[in-house]
Amino acid sequence: MQKVLKKIIKKFVVSLAFVLLLAPQAFAAVIAVTPSTASITQGSTFSVSVRVNTQGQNVNVAEAAVTFPSNLLQIVSVSPGSTFTLQTPGSPNKSAGRAFFSAGVPSGYNGASGLLGKITFKAIAPGQATIAVSGGKALLNDGNGTDAFSGGSSSIISITIPPDKPTGETVTPPVTPPETVTEEPIITEPLTPMTPETQPTNIVTTITITTHDLFVIIWILIALVLILGVLCIYLWRKKVALEQEVKDVAPAKVKLSVKSEKV
Repeated sequence: MQKVLKKIIKKFVVSLAFVLLLAPQAFAAVIAVTPSTASITQGSTFSVSVRVNTQGQNVNVAEAAVTFPSNLLQIVSVSPGSTFTLQTPGSPNKSAGRAFFSAGVPSGYNGASGLLGKITFKAIAPGQATIAVSGGKALLNDGNGTDAFSGGSSSIISITIPPDKPTGETVTPPVTPPETVTEEPIITEPLTPMTPETQPTNIVTTITITTHDLFVIIWILIALVLILGVLCIYLWRKKVALEQEVKDVAPAKVKLSVKSEKV
């Protein structure tokens, strides 16, 4: 009986491990501000891009909340990207120290540099400004809207004071067009958690259960059912063995009583 139980439990453990290994794994999408670094002078304007790296997955909705120091930078304009073309209501928008983008593409996007939007800034004071993705979403085109967003990366802008102007000359400040900066590889940085005070009010909160989590829950339930079944079989076999022992002992007691009477 114990050998049979050991074989059943061994087969069950092997099967469960095999299924868990084959369960689908969640891939992580990254939203980045590019370029990762740049140097500009105070008073000039420049543009950065908000891009989505899907890490091999097909994403049809992307959202990003971008923050920056309002004492160093001022938003001139925000514009939607060319990859995610269907804008959600209220996107793109801007406020002091923040920009927000939310858009989708019906067929989904799979790539490393999908353009979600652009921001044009004016440098209003010298210093080092960090333009960061403080929150976002990357919903997979899997029929469940699984959120594959894992984090965002930042852009660090060094703002310097322009050289002193020569005395006695009247210099007309040139109109500086937005700087075109060569994009560098996306560097993944940990996602900065959003607090209730900083979270955009127009982001719709969704609760999703990934396919991987659903598989794990199902197999845990199956494991519990099988363990309960094995325990029931063990108890039933134990009961049968006890009943058989009682049946075998009863005739022996009768024979002993008959012999004692004859004596």
